[in-house]
Amino acid sequence: MPVAVRNADGSPTLDRARADAIRARLKALYGEAPAASETAQNKPNPQYPVMPHDPAQNDLALKDYIHQRIKDDYIPLAKSCYENALAKSPKLEGKLVISFRIVGDRRVGGVVDSADIDPSSTLADDDLSLCMKESMMSVSFDAPPDDKPVTIKYPLELSPGD
Repeated sequence: MPVAVRNADGSPTLDRARADAIRARLKALYGEAPAASETAQNKPNPQYPVMPHDPAQNDLALKDYIHQRIKDDYIPLAKSCYENALAKSPKLEGKLVISFRIVGDRRVGGVVDSADIDPSSTLADDDLSLCMKESMMSVSFDAPPDDKPVTIKYPLELSPGD
């Protein structure tokens, strides 16, 4: 599992540079046509595991994995974004749905390559939206199953009392 950069208190911190480095490595890999001699190198690398995938269970393992990564690495960042927004607008609340796409390769891992606020969101604050999207762009994941992109819509209910 990718290791997030953590603050002294154990909470994750933004590591956009690391995520950007993974994106650059993925672009380089996507531009490559593997030579026959590289076939053995295309086997999964234990340093970069693949997301769990079980079509027989309706990908429940994948959903659980995504939820855990969001809970561990994104929610603390999102909470910080929301607390900053509350300092300016103390009654700010509503549903924010973040839509993001995870791309990757078993040779380098996975990363979010796009993040947007879904139109179904009821919470509208430009600074909060930007912070939430940028925070999602810093989260790393294991490589998607079969190295195929995975698109997720993740709803968050935000209220000052939480």
